[in-house]
Amino acid sequence: MKSKSKMLARKNSDKTITCLACARYCRIPNEQAGFCGVKVNDGGRLKLSVYGRPCAVWIDPIEKKPLFHFLPGSKSYSIGTFGCDFLCEFCHAPDSAIINDDSIKTLGELFEECEEKATLANGEVGFTQNRKTITAFGCKKRIKKVFRHFYEGDMLTVHPRHAPSVTCTPEHSFFVYRDADMKKIMAKDLKYNDFLFIPKFKPGNGDNQLDSRQILEKNVSKIKKIRKPGEAKLRLLLKLKEEGKTSRELGKILKTHPSYLRRLSCELKRKGINEKTFYYDNVVVEENGRIKFKMEKGNGIPEKIDVNEDLAELLGYYCAEGNTRRYSTRPSSFNIVFSYGKHETNLIKRTDKLLRKLFGVAPTILLRRTTTTVEVNKSSLGVLLTALCGHKAKEKKIPSLIARSSDKVIAAFLKAFVAGDGCILKDKIAINTVSKKLALGLYHLFLLSDYLPSFYEWMPPRKKIIEGRVVNQSTLYYVKLQAEKFRERFLGNNGYKLRRKSEENLRFKETKDYWLVPVFKVEKKSYSGYVYNCEVEDEHSYLANFVGVANCQNWDISQ
Repeated sequence: MKSKSKMLARKNSDKTITCLACARYCRIPNEQAGFCGVKVNDGGRLKLSVYGRPCAVWIDPIEKKPLFHFLPGSKSYSIGTFGCDFLCEFCHAPDSAIINDDSIKTLGELFEECEEKATLANGEVGFTQNRKTITAFGCKKRIKKVFRHFYEGDMLTVHPRHAPSVTCTPEHSFFVYRDADMKKIMAKDLKYNDFLFIPKFKPGNGDNQLDSRQILEKNVSKIKKIRKPGEAKLRLLLKLKEEGKTSRELGKILKTHPSYLRRLSCELKRKGINEKTFYYDNVVVEENGRIKFKMEKGNGIPEKIDVNEDLAELLGYYCAEGNTRRYSTRPSSFNIVFSYGKHETNLIKRTDKLLRKLFGVAPTILLRRTTTTVEVNKSSLGVLLTALCGHKAKEKKIPSLIARSSDKVIAAFLKAFVAGDGCILKDKIAINTVSKKLALGLYHLFLLSDYLPSFYEWMPPRKKIIEGRVVNQSTLYYVKLQAEKFRERFLGNNGYKLRRKSEENLRFKETKDYWLVPVFKVEKKSYSGYVYNCEVEDEHSYLANFVGVANCQNWDISQ
């Protein structure tokens, strides 16, 4: 990158530089930038990192400039470069969801996952590593940077029909269909029945196989060694050994057999006292063509698993009705449980069959007081399912391998989920969950399947009595297929004749490339905390909660 030394600078005794370019007079440490982000202290020299990189070049009449009677009737030539002072107010709340490499992440999570970050006077920037997202125009593009700064002021929550609400600063721009054209409109200027853009997604080809070894090796646990002496005794052993005590003398002092202490002291002298003294890694091993953890009993699971409709169906049942439990007293043991109603005999039999077919395990079917469960005790399988889908209700998520799969694999997952935890009504198909990430993931899968679902949040009463027990209730997130044509197509009723009244009642519009969803309410509230934005290459847009918005165009030349 070319840069030029700045003349407007003053060196300080502590090796900082005071920039005199504006009234801020930033005192800039070595290899840091000033408040603007473009004036850099490079080894004691102030350099302008944007030299030769204009983002705007234009010609104006001289009368537009703040000059008095200077060459009237002539033209002026202007050049502008980019820079970021982190005072822009085009940002989102930290829980705004963005599609990231076929999974759903919040902007806050995306920023925290950046390995490289830079801190400036009024904010921070995180540099992503090969992350991609979907733009407002439906293309996959690289996320270049994620920005965070502190903000105090009004925030607007935009409520569109069918889509999740979006909370942002009043100046953030949305892509809006108004006057038969796509326009960028600030949140504060949105009107009732303005149509927001949701691009139509197309499913991919996905992964042919799931590498279970790769997942297990990222989740290796530590097992505590069985040792008679604790850390204090081991340190005492080394101290007494240095003092010249014999093994027999050490045995009497520590009340342990001398030969054991002799071997132990030699080991400690070679390796020292550290974590490996008391714990060892429960590594992944291969046995009979299958993989498992070293301390795990049984045959383990296949190393390579085909990503097909059978796997998608089982994962759909797990996301709807499954959970994993790790025993605190047995860290290498997992219990996988699928819970069904006693009347759901077909789902019970199907889950049992899929577990045997895909993983070669022998599930146990248990009749409980209110449910029937399909259970497996298998650490490797428990770790795999937890990594792919989460382990309990609030932490459930859609496996990214499903989101990037073919339409048939996605359909198999959705049908299994609806069968396990959905509600098929006369006029709609409804799903509810306490996991917002799971609900957003389901919304994403429906979009990939050419459906436009609806998204709702509902906070039930905090307490509820069930069978004489007081139960705490959490926020419920609903995903619904409300259009009659969506419901019938999902159920396979392709010959169904849609009613004209049903079509007339649709609140959304549809084009070849977009769903257009109307705004029905904009709410204002005070906010104090971090706000986030990101920069996406080329198209400078992304989807915040699936709705097309403009991105941050600071720190680099925008389109």
